[in-house]
Amino acid sequence: MLCRVTTPAGYEVGPDATVRATQSALAELDGARGVVLVEGVSDQIAVDAAARVIGVDLTGVVVMPIGGAHAIARALGDLDARLVGDVPVAVLCDEREAPYVERALADSTRLGVRAFVCRADLEDELIRAAGIDRLDLLVARVGDTAPFARMSAQPAWSDEPHPARFRRFVGAGAGRKHRYAAAIPTVLGPDEIPAPLAAAIAHVSG
Repeated sequence: MLCRVTTPAGYEVGPDATVRATQSALAELDGARGVVLVEGVSDQIAVDAAARVIGVDLTGVVVMPIGGAHAIARALGDLDARLVGDVPVAVLCDEREAPYVERALADSTRLGVRAFVCRADLEDELIRAAGIDRLDLLVARVGDTAPFARMSAQPAWSDEPHPARFRRFVGAGAGRKHRYAAAIPTVLGPDEIPAPLAAAIAHVSG
């Protein structure tokens, strides 16, 4: 059943949203039972939404946007300084950034850190899992059918495959990345959550 698509509350928004989200997450690390490192706030939202679909309670797990793979070494250093004990840490990363992340993990002294690699990125994993029909239903539910059709008709995008057009559309509108990051997991069954995402959630939730 399709959900009502709304902009999720409680997440940072705006140009410096990731910076503020990182600071908020750092402040929550004391006593954390698990940590998921993600690139941005929309990924943070997707992790939380997917966990609810799977039926996993992430209470005590900190999902921390870090701004990309270039920040992974600094983020791991922050965790080393703040986490007590062998708290499991999952790193969700893009395929192209995996070698950089793996090098950073190899240099870390923290146990229980694992990287979970998305084929392109987390958004791509979710789009492929949902498929065209369910994405179109979500677009209709949020009231974006007309603007999506207008963008799709533009010469620069009319010949592009549907997933590419959808990604461009979601990234171009204010608040869309947050809305769809929250909504796409809800049209998936628990066994349809992309494998890297499901495995990362399982790693930190025990």
